[in-house]
Amino acid sequence: PNMIVPMKKLYLIMQEKDASGALEILREMGIVHVENEKTPLGTHMDQLKEEIKLLENALALTIREDRENRAMAPMKGADALQKAEELLDLVLRKDKLSEQLSKRQSEINFWKPWGSFDPREIQELARRGLYVQLYEIPLNDLKKIEPQLVLEVIFVKSGLARCAVVSSEKINLPFSVVAPPALSLKAMESLQEEDLQQLSALQKRIKEFYFYEQNFQEALKERKARLRFQEAREGMGAQEGLVYLKGFAPAETTEALRRKAQENQWGL
Repeated sequence: PNMIVPMKKLYLIMQEKDASGALEILREMGIVHVENEKTPLGTHMDQLKEEIKLLENALALTIREDRENRAMAPMKGADALQKAEELLDLVLRKDKLSEQLSKRQSEINFWKPWGSFDPREIQELARRGLYVQLYEIPLNDLKKIEPQLVLEVIFVKSGLARCAVVSSEKINLPFSVVAPPALSLKAMESLQEEDLQQLSALQKRIKEFYFYEQNFQEALKERKARLRFQEAREGMGAQEGLVYLKGFAPAETTEALRRKAQENQWGL
């Protein structure tokens, strides 16, 4: 059987005041594919497009995550748009927190071999005229260090000695200086612990939004229909109080369209 439906090109002409009602009727009939005569513009359409984008993002998140929480029916009385905003906000916070955790973890891993010390103590000693600097010095160069400097090798890795050099005045050795961290290892680890708990709480809250999947679906469908309607309305050609709509409809619907046009006094 031939699956291609023959289409008829059509023009509908009506008074400008009847345009919205006509589009409503055509939308209910669901048989006309509208072609825009002029580019649809309009702020209410921008608003609709924003809402559609927001709902699509929320939906993508609920569908992507695990399936066990999927609600069969939409939640009663839920404002889909508000829920979508809340969900995206939580996800943004979760992503920021994850990034912060992984950055801090790298720092913890870097400082662990140096042992636990408080950077504030280094500042305190400097105020008292005792300078502690951290260096990376190639093993072979250790013997070049002047004997009057107090040098403590903390650990050695891939041929480099990580050292603390103590002096009574500021010195500048020709080696790689390691700036002390802003916080002690202990403080970093305790922040890490707090953030992990917060992350787990956020993930739990995000899961609760999977119940709104149907709400997002319905709101999205409704907004898309409204956008198509607005675009058709804005895209109509206009001349001297009349508007016309250009489009296509399946050939077998011609009769139904003729009757509608007569009923509503449209030119077809």
